[in-house]
Amino acid sequence: MGKIQQKRQLKLVKENSATAEAEYKRKCNEVKAAVRQDKNEWLDKQCHDIEKHHAEHRTRGLQASQSPQKKMATTNFSNQREEEKNINRQIRHHGKIDRVLQ
Repeated sequence: MGKIQQKRQLKLVKENSATAEAEYKRKCNEVKAAVRQDKNEWLDKQCHDIEKHHAEHRTRGLQASQSPQKKMATTNFSNQREEEKNINRQIRHHGKIDRVLQ
């Protein structure tokens, strides 16, 4: 994160001179390159894990390698679906009671 902090500092003074603007552009390019490299490394790791689990016929292991945000989203979606099912069950149940009482 040091590159990003330096880029932010250079952004504040980039309009003072041409050299500061050139330095800012150079730092921007460094940050972009670092982000691309990190993304490629992450993607390579994900592909390696998928191939490994597929070769071992253990695709359930892929769930363990999901990010915490993905797990949270999946859990929240599952909880939401359960709540919807419960509400629908209650609506059907109350509808049956209304029919019996009529």
